[in-house]
Amino acid sequence: MHPRTLLITLLGALALGLPGSSHVAGADEAQFLRIATLAPRDSELARGFMKLNQGMKKATNGAWGVKLFAGGIQGDEGDVLKKMKTARSMPRSSRASA
Repeated sequence: MHPRTLLITLLGALALGLPGSSHVAGADEAQFLRIATLAPRDSELARGFMKLNQGMKKATNGAWGVKLFAGGIQGDEGDVLKKMKTARSMPRSSRASA
């Protein structure tokens, strides 16, 4: 993947992963961008997200990071969208079990 394309993809994922939330994180509670992709874990795209994870953790002293679900382990696009909609409609306290 071309570096510019990778950068645009990463920035797009970052923008989509930062919607507002009514939950205010505590000082010791890390926040994560959760990214699901069909790309394999050893792909250039996945390596780019892991570099993004390292950079975010370093820049925010561990307050932000990336959780990557590579290789389609979360399902296809429809499955992931369904899970996102369900998570948005659930109270934050019950999301961990979903």
